[in-house]
Amino acid sequence: MSFSSIIFNDNCTSLYLPTLPTPPTLPSIHESNKDTVKSEDNPGVWPFAVLGKGGDNEVVLRDVANRIDNISDKTEQPNLAASTAILAGLILDKRLIQRILREDIMKESVIYQEITASAKLEGRLLQVFLQAVLQV
Repeated sequence: MSFSSIIFNDNCTSLYLPTLPTPPTLPSIHESNKDTVKSEDNPGVWPFAVLGKGGDNEVVLRDVANRIDNISDKTEQPNLAASTAILAGLILDKRLIQRILREDIMKESVIYQEITASAKLEGRLLQVFLQAVLQV
């Protein structure tokens, strides 16, 4: 282990601290090739594939959707589908995403259910608000 010194004052009082290694740099998703991301063995990165560079976004989304359909874990599958839909929505038309990704699978996702519950709550709050305003 190497050490670096820090001098605190004119009396040359020194403190020796270990020199830390430089952390590795990870490529950003938008700098990664779409084909590389979607071919990863880790399904957790598949939703990001459409955000990579190179390749046709629709084809990449279809490939990821097919990979997700082949997952046997019924908890992981809907969460990956919902995550993929959310991230794909940053750059693709929602009708295209709905056509490619199976909505029935996404509805089982905790993410989808949370968004839906939030929207229902907002709708109920709006309804109560409008009733209160119209009664005035």
